[in-house]
Amino acid sequence: MFRATERLSLAATVLFGPSMVAVTDSFGTTDHRSPVLLSAARLIVPVTSVKSLWSLYLGGGAGVVSRGGSEWRYYSGAMAPAFVASLGVGAPLYGLGVRKPYPPPRVVMRAEVVDYISRAQFDKGLPTQTTARWHQDVTLSVLIALRLRHR
Repeated sequence: MFRATERLSLAATVLFGPSMVAVTDSFGTTDHRSPVLLSAARLIVPVTSVKSLWSLYLGGGAGVVSRGGSEWRYYSGAMAPAFVASLGVGAPLYGLGVRKPYPPPRVVMRAEVVDYISRAQFDKGLPTQTTARWHQDVTLSVLIALRLRHR
């Protein structure tokens, strides 16, 4: 995360992980493993005061969702643009006995929920294809962030 101003930051993420895809055929619907690649650039705006101990922030931006694996081999539409929305909280990891006014933290623990909202039609070239649908890929991240430079 890059802090551009005191009230605006920029975050860029690239995530790769396992996912499941539901496949329907004449025998029913089954779930198959399929990797997914999520990438995004977001503007982050704090909701709470930047001087408070806890922080709450909202974010929004653009991204790309790319689905892979054998289930998507002959489909177009496995890569789609996405709107990205996020909600996060953070708390500094101070030693005991720190009192107000709180100094700028060097280490912060953060938790964030990010929703990648895309609209894609997975087309295999058949006349019975479905129409385009909304897709949501949600991630939960818990991390420890280190400040590289003090201001």
